[in-house]
Amino acid sequence: MTGGKRKARKSIRKPKWEPEKEISSKKGTYAVGVFLGSGSNGKVYEATATVSNDASIKVGSKYAVKFFFCAQSGKKREIRKSRFVREPEKVIMLQNRVHGVMPIYDRSDKRLKHPWYVMPLAAKVTFEELRLHEKLNCALNLADILYQLHHLDSGYAHRDIKPDNILLFQGKIHIADFGLLWQNNAEEERLTVLGDRIGPVGYMPPELLHITDVDMDYRPADVYMLAKTIWSMIRNNDHGFIGEYKRDEPEIYLDPNSADILTFEPLHCLLEGATRYDRNKRITIEDALRFLQEQIEIAAGVYNSDKIAKFRTREALAQAVLKSWPESTAYYGTNNITRILNAMHGTAKLTASEYGVDRELGIFENVYPVGDSVYVFEVEYGYRNEKRLGFCFDRVILKANETKIMIHTCPLESEPGWQVFNRLDDALTAAEEDIAYIDAAFDLILSI
Repeated sequence: MTGGKRKARKSIRKPKWEPEKEISSKKGTYAVGVFLGSGSNGKVYEATATVSNDASIKVGSKYAVKFFFCAQSGKKREIRKSRFVREPEKVIMLQNRVHGVMPIYDRSDKRLKHPWYVMPLAAKVTFEELRLHEKLNCALNLADILYQLHHLDSGYAHRDIKPDNILLFQGKIHIADFGLLWQNNAEEERLTVLGDRIGPVGYMPPELLHITDVDMDYRPADVYMLAKTIWSMIRNNDHGFIGEYKRDEPEIYLDPNSADILTFEPLHCLLEGATRYDRNKRITIEDALRFLQEQIEIAAGVYNSDKIAKFRTREALAQAVLKSWPESTAYYGTNNITRILNAMHGTAKLTASEYGVDRELGIFENVYPVGDSVYVFEVEYGYRNEKRLGFCFDRVILKANETKIMIHTCPLESEPGWQVFNRLDDALTAAEEDIAYIDAAFDLILSI
């Protein structure tokens, strides 16, 4: 082919679907107004009730009407439509039993090509306009709604928790969009099939990326998505993040300094425990509620100061080792040991176990190296009595489940001028201005 330019083929667009200007059911008639938004299964419009045959519908009041609309065809479209027409049935059953379910007031004949249902005209929550304690209270309300769902009858799961589905109605947080609602041990036909992908990618747990067991318990998936949604609330980020929450990833780490709060430790524990890859190892919704309540009390300044100090120590220690509080890990080297131990200063109690007898040495304020594997602890021993005690050891072992650090001391090679003792009792009675070195093998325990 020669000469001239090929004419570009005009793309053929499918006509945009728009609802009729007036819709009716047995309960009432509505004038359809402005477009409000859309999702994968529908379009939402504002509507005004013009005729009412039911006390729940007020003439002149404005509502939100969601119409089924799906660009897909064939079996996928039929499954989506089946979910859509089931949603009002499920919500109407739940809305008077679970506080916080966005109610549905009316619905069309499900045989329509574009069935619809009527909801209150609620507002989206703009989290970027909220202060931290307000966001945390929203998160607590959201978790409470999920707790009710998870424990109602045989148990339900929402499976589509994300910021877009959190609405403000009558001054309270509500969850909307129950199209993916799951009921444990339900006898009705399953619409979820093998290979399905359910939910939004940035909030989706791995088991929903590719369904391999349609009969699994989906409540752990709700906890996962709740955690991602809480993170989005705090960070003012609508996209969530993929994978587990890890403290050593600065792009997703919640830094308490940037939020002007003493510690985010309860929230770290929630996010770590809820986003584990293995759904059987995730925390429960009860755990999430407990962590949120602790974080709210810290934000409000009403939490016990000793408990806050322990939270801050755990948080600092986790950052010091750049891991999510390992189960049991040994650390070697002067820099590592000093960094880890000093992350606990001011809150950790130092206890010596000698000949099977535990001796509490008090809270240590500082630790520093003075030689090869020799470290000096500055401790508050007794009433206003400061001691500097020197020990020899080459490793520290973190015990996360017991919130302890274990140290096994060993005999030391003393330097000229050192005051060395073979028994701990003798070292404790030495003059305060001198460093008392202990040349003996026993266990030291740092607990918070």
